[in-house]
Amino acid sequence: MNKFDIDHFYLTISPKKFQRLVKYNKELNIFFHNIVQADHDSWEGLYARFTNGFYIEIITPGKDRPAGKIGLAFSNFKKLNKLNIYKDNFELFSMKRGDGSRWFDAYWLKKWSSKKIDIWGMEYHPPLVSKKKKLHFDIGNLISIDVYLKESTFNKLCSLSEDQFPFKKRLGKDSLYMYSSNNDMKIKFLKSRQNKMVIRFIDNKKRNDLSNKVLSYKKNKYSELVISC
Repeated sequence: MNKFDIDHFYLTISPKKFQRLVKYNKELNIFFHNIVQADHDSWEGLYARFTNGFYIEIITPGKDRPAGKIGLAFSNFKKLNKLNIYKDNFELFSMKRGDGSRWFDAYWLKKWSSKKIDIWGMEYHPPLVSKKKKLHFDIGNLISIDVYLKESTFNKLCSLSEDQFPFKKRLGKDSLYMYSSNNDMKIKFLKSRQNKMVIRFIDNKKRNDLSNKVLSYKKNKYSELVISC
């Protein structure tokens, strides 16, 4: 098995819920709010990056990206422009910024079709390689992330084999762990009636507790952020 990292995880939510998150984030100040322009698409996103380099992306719907869709990307944090995978299992697609500048090469999993899950690898182009290592929305040390998925999405994710996708995994009755080998990153996926994320981390800032139907934050020994979708 080659070395790799879980680069980021995205979740698409409805425009209405997204705007609620934007509103609540003004009070919580935990996400970096950005509008991304690509040559083929654009989206509005909220981003939270952790000390180990992994980040979460909450984004608005778009073409081939309905609300409820998730995405799981991997890269090589030590050499961001070199992805150590068996590339015969993937199809190459070059991504560009809206201004036409090079962004990254995306490796999409072959023989994989899903309206609910995107799976891809990323090789970043300079100067993005150096910029990615200096991003300023680091919110602290990640302890764990639990992603609750509706049954059909969960079952589709479980159908991936390690030959198709370079994550080590451990499957339980209603849970799936995915591990990366470089940055000690793991994500736990659980079967549920509703999409939801529970993130536990050591926060590097003081924040007030917050609770509503879309977003909750509380801090005891560690911080817990819950996003309901």
